[in-house]
Amino acid sequence: KGTGKWATSTIADTGQAATMIPAALFARYLSFFKEKRQAAEAVFPSSKVINKVSVQALKNAYQFARIINHHQGFELIESVSNQHQWNVDLSQVARIWTEGCIIKSDLMKKIAGTFESNKNILLSDPWNKLIRDTHPSIQEVLIACIRNQFHVPCFSEALNYFHGIKIGEGAANLIQAQRDYFGAHTYKKKNDPSESNYHTEWERSN
Repeated sequence: KGTGKWATSTIADTGQAATMIPAALFARYLSFFKEKRQAAEAVFPSSKVINKVSVQALKNAYQFARIINHHQGFELIESVSNQHQWNVDLSQVARIWTEGCIIKSDLMKKIAGTFESNKNILLSDPWNKLIRDTHPSIQEVLIACIRNQFHVPCFSEALNYFHGIKIGEGAANLIQAQRDYFGAHTYKKKNDPSESNYHTEWERSN
């Protein structure tokens, strides 16, 4: 949790959307509160639903989340490197981690090769195909977890991030409208090439 806390602070400072590290950190924090969890369980007992998920689906879901996690982590490293002009070689970092201590992964060997030509894992072969192939499985697993009220924050964040990063028009437009509503922060119109700022006197209802 020490490294996770430090990494989460860095994520916030750099404005990166590395959502899985904070999710893992807060899951660790939540595990501390056993008495609170036991008290809540007595008030809100879980009702289990029979929903079989294959071992292969679980493996695929893990693989999906694993790739997203590596993508987010390396994007964070690159962001900090650019901010401080460190010129970190992501390919070399991945090679070092093939035989690291905290991180020791054969997956890094393949990622190191990817970084020689493209710094974005998600847009690179073979990772983009693997993401597409395992995407249905993580959705299947999460549906089963939701129905059975299982707490799986990292799997959830992996899928939420993927759905968020691959959509050109997200929900931030609504957020900006809300900011204009309560604080007159203004907004821009998509069909206005001048990119002028606008403010609306929003109708308030009780």
